[in-house]
Amino acid sequence: MDQVDVRDAHRSPMPLARLEPTPSGSVRRTTTMEAHAAGDWQNGQVVTARGRDLAVDARGVSRALGSEALTCRVDGSGVLRAASDRTVDPLPQWLLDVPARRGLRRRIAVRHPDRLRRAELDLCLLDDLPGIQIISGYAQLHEVLATADSVPLGRPLVGTCAGFAIGGRAATNSADLPDMLSGRPAAPAGTFPDDERVWHREPPATPGGIQRRRLLQVEPTKDGRVAVLAWFRDTFTARDGSQTIVHEYAVDSTVARRTEGLVVERLHARPRVLPLPDCHDAVAHVVRLRDTALDDVDASVRSELSGSAGCTHLNDLLRALRAVPLLIDRLPLVDPVPGTLTMKESTP
Repeated sequence: MDQVDVRDAHRSPMPLARLEPTPSGSVRRTTTMEAHAAGDWQNGQVVTARGRDLAVDARGVSRALGSEALTCRVDGSGVLRAASDRTVDPLPQWLLDVPARRGLRRRIAVRHPDRLRRAELDLCLLDDLPGIQIISGYAQLHEVLATADSVPLGRPLVGTCAGFAIGGRAATNSADLPDMLSGRPAAPAGTFPDDERVWHREPPATPGGIQRRRLLQVEPTKDGRVAVLAWFRDTFTARDGSQTIVHEYAVDSTVARRTEGLVVERLHARPRVLPLPDCHDAVAHVVRLRDTALDDVDASVRSELSGSAGCTHLNDLLRALRAVPLLIDRLPLVDPVPGTLTMKESTP
């Protein structure tokens, strides 16, 4: 991926033009979540999610290691309900009739602590439900931006992230918020080539809906470490089918095995598209996660990158790094010579 100036991600966005196929000898996880109105947004929304883990061996032959899909409805009060679509797996019964945002992740962690710790694919999709609820607000906001003179920001919003930092441009100039959020860059048409090594199969985006696509990839390096690429894009699909990008981030990291386990040695966040002028301030704080054990990365993101020190959506991408150990464990499945992809212990 090319270099991006952090300060230009809002003023001069640089969305990724094309995703490359999964490299030989690596494992890639891809997920897609979509939310669209259930008739209209006042009635709630329909959420669908799909994901796949893919391995590509040294000869370039791909193999799906697993896939998951689910669907649900979120009613007008924000509570999870069963969806009418029976072509996709329904939400588990134990998550029905509970709020889609507040407390949901805690409920998942209590129900399946070990599976969530291993970041199994189906639980990662469930864990992303609060995130899609947050960004669905942009799709709803888009419908009123054309006529809104101002967008009032309540106290729960101001101070929750770098983009809405107290004293920041968005927080102190709510009347200018429609202008800040308008003119979003178009999503490049060729980002997702028709290649199973790039992305899983998914239906066309629903007009009027919002989509979050996320990628996590592990690839061994010659020095015994593992290079990790994490990337996500949030896209709004207008009624005419055109697509614009709300958020897009990439994170490059290197993972090494030490006596305390798998550790993040290097970490670099690259914002490609940001909606607000101060969003880029979150990037400087990502360095706090260096030398963090992957077993602790979820908790560290929550404690180190909260409030205006972080970005809600970048934080969710960083939390996704907890799946790296599981993907590393699957690297032998692409190893043509068993044992040649084992990680060597390194010293800090």
